[in-house]
Amino acid sequence: VIEDWETTKGIATFPSTYRKVISVDTLVGRLNPAYRDRFRSFFNEFIDNNLGYKLIINATYRTFKRSAELRKENIKNAFPGKSAHNYGVALDFNLETPNGTLLRKKENHAMWVASGIVDIAIKNNIQWGGNFSGYQDNIHFAIKEWNGNNAIAAKSKLNKVYGLGNN
Repeated sequence: VIEDWETTKGIATFPSTYRKVISVDTLVGRLNPAYRDRFRSFFNEFIDNNLGYKLIINATYRTFKRSAELRKENIKNAFPGKSAHNYGVALDFNLETPNGTLLRKKENHAMWVASGIVDIAIKNNIQWGGNFSGYQDNIHFAIKEWNGNNAIAAKSKLNKVYGLGNN
């Protein structure tokens, strides 16, 4: 199960699906077109093999402006233009276990690994933020070797999905 809890500054990013179950296709439709198949494979494999877990989506695409705001809140956040979120090649989500335990950004590292999602990410060449050096970001998953040119070319398409200009 995937639920959309994505907000920007406390406002639902997608009001029609906020706090509702969404499909894998709806979720990957919010990401960079060049990498949608890989993300689709990652999510489908996890869902097929891990009944009872819930993915709670926090963030997908992020504008440069929003990255600047987040950087001001925490200097460990990426600079605008340096975040994989700016190009739709990363997303953040919490994981809820079958017994209702919510796995968050900096806690339950071993439970994230035990869920199987880390191995599935690695198998699909998706980087897990729980293995970042010096900054534990368990909720972050990104294309490991994304091509900046593909990402930049897709940025305008993502802006249309989010109803934004070229920011």
